[in-house]
Amino acid sequence: MKSIERFSGISFGADPEFFFVNKKGKVVGSERVIAKKGYSKEGSNSGKIIRDGVQAEFNIRPSTCRQSFAWSLSALFKWAKERAKKKGLDISFKQLVKVDKKELMSLSPESRMFGCEPSYNVYEKDGMSKPVGENPEEYLFRCAGGHIHLSCSYDDSKETLKKTLQNAKELIPIMDIVVGNTCVLMDRGRGNKERRRTYGRAGEYRQPIYGIEYRVLSNFWIRDYKLVSLVLGLCRIAVSVVRNSTKGCNYAKKLRELVKQEDIINAINKNDKKLALKNFNKIKKFLKQILPTNYGLAFDKYRIPKFEKFIKKPITFWFKSNPLAKWTRVSGDVAAIGWERFADGVIHK
Repeated sequence: MKSIERFSGISFGADPEFFFVNKKGKVVGSERVIAKKGYSKEGSNSGKIIRDGVQAEFNIRPSTCRQSFAWSLSALFKWAKERAKKKGLDISFKQLVKVDKKELMSLSPESRMFGCEPSYNVYEKDGMSKPVGENPEEYLFRCAGGHIHLSCSYDDSKETLKKTLQNAKELIPIMDIVVGNTCVLMDRGRGNKERRRTYGRAGEYRQPIYGIEYRVLSNFWIRDYKLVSLVLGLCRIAVSVVRNSTKGCNYAKKLRELVKQEDIINAINKNDKKLALKNFNKIKKFLKQILPTNYGLAFDKYRIPKFEKFIKKPITFWFKSNPLAKWTRVSGDVAAIGWERFADGVIHK
């Protein structure tokens, strides 16, 4: 098969979650820090910080550019730090926390709830995600998602792209193969299996009017801009695979044939790194064949081997500094080095 066309008209948005914590590290409900209407800064278009149950979340301004996305995220980090400091609190980006029962019951009924509308799931017979099955006032764990929103931008094939993004039955399984399974190789936190008891299972999505929301990932990828750059690049690959597929040259169908759907689902839902690696090994040769060696897709035949070297170590080996300290750096160079430069430089060496 020939190389796919790099499809750049994809706009990235996201709503990664986080927690406010006191000096003892105990979780504090977001309603104690963020007003009901949310928080943003006048004159800024970087986005907004809102409540989402116990958690708070960033609503990041959509952008086709990964760097612009990161600059908006950096501004939101700074705002969150300011709000936390005023209350004598800190910020935690853990994927799973346990809330003190006394703190939980002192919050408003709205904040005690899980706070999520039902999701769709392409693998369920009725098309809906399984219900949580836990009493939110008894179940004390709360998790931080890192959902990604994909929409159309300025591309001259806008209507075609819109149809691709609205075709969830075709796109979401490819997102699971390219994005969800690959992220298991990086996001190894033990809490992920528990997190997926409530939400974030393979195949989960929502269908807003502007495109699609992929609801599988945790917030791990906002730890560093290199991870942001990589994960958004993987999303661009998944959409480009589906967008470029035709009856005569169906890239999406070939990917689905290379790896069992059941194995992808199990690797994601159980956060099974060994199974995820087996799945990745089954598709990497094909990805090397079809991905062009130009900027914007994160992977190609040269960078896949570097990624394989990267995942031999936990992400804490590569990114040791506190995420909050890094994103709130005054110098403005938070988005200076993306995944490609990191792979070609630091990992390669």
